Amino acid sequence: MNIDIVNIGRIIIKNLQFNIHSYKNEAGYAIKNIDIYLSNDQAKKYIEELNKIRKNDRFLSFAASTALSLFDFKNVDKMITASFFSLHGQLAINLNFAEESLFFSKKSVKLIENNPSDILINSYSQIATASRNLSKFSDAVLNYKKAKEIADFINREDLSAWQIFRLGKMYVNYLHQPSRSLEYLEKAKSIFSKIDSYFGKKGVSSSIDEIGDLYRQHTSNIERAVDFYKKAKEINQEISYHAGIARNIAHLGLCEEIKGNIDAAEELLEESIYLLRNIKHQDRGLAIRLGQLSRILLKKNDIENAEKYINESIIISEYYNDVKSIASHKICLGQLYRKKKDINLQRNISTNLSI
Repeated sequence: MNIDIVNIGRIIIKNLQFNIHSYKNEAGYAIKNIDIYLSNDQAKKYIEELNKIRKNDRFLSFAASTALSLFDFKNVDKMITASFFSLHGQLAINLNFAEESLFFSKKSVKLIENNPSDILINSYSQIATASRNLSKFSDAVLNYKKAKEIADFINREDLSAWQIFRLGKMYVNYLHQPSRSLEYLEKAKSIFSKIDSYFGKKGVSSSIDEIGDLYRQHTSNIERAVDFYKKAKEINQEISYHAGIARNIAHLGLCEEIKGNIDAAEELLEESIYLLRNIKHQDRGLAIRLGQLSRILLKKNDIENAEKYINESIIISEYYNDVKSIASHKICLGQLYRKKKDINLQRNISTNLSI
């Protein structure tokens, strides 16, 4: 058997509705006349093909991966099978299919749980991220710690540091325990700073930016947050990590918003959005920034542009099935419509008074 798994992915996408059931239904239809039993060589070949395309096209790679997930792996080596299940889990979480990621990442762990490896670390970490996205926070903490434990066991200091960072991020953004978060983030930063590479510097900048979030969200020391964001931005500029630069600029804009400098906040958010529109796979981040800019414009009574940006953010969030972001954006849209109504009412009153 020699099939073109990427072309099958294209067939799936052609008439696709964006939900996991639609992916699976289309995948089942696309492979209905194909021999689904895989050999080791075939499985490795298809995994290599998925890895080649996943950086450039997340939707196509996930569609092809969904088709491959319906094949029979019983004659395939456990490690190869686990690597595919882990990869499919990663592709799923990238598109916010948390349940799918959780299911396949757990399947990967079950196959190789007694074989410490990078694949096992990544699978546990994906279980944690999927659990976090499903608001199963205790499961998320447990699995990030498990991933770290395995990384420490096989001396993967970089992967261990990322689990520590993710725990810190969880404690500031989801569990609202800033002191615990700071402990994790400082530890992650310290480890990353000893790794002299692009990824080490990226880890340092990410940790510093997250510490900035901690000060912005949980203290009144906004200038301290600004200092962290500027430092993170410097590092990201040094390594040309443009998505990180866009995030740092947006966070600086949010600090200006808190300080009441609405024009400066608007300018920084617009700069961040401009950068994100020119970087691949930043749609979900773009939706967040559009929502934030809309809120800022609403404070300036720029109803027309605020409405334009919030509607764009809702369209993107709906495409990614990001329910929490959709709810947040629609709350903002409701506030916008109330303000629009109030402004129109005030205009009518002014008109009547002038007659």
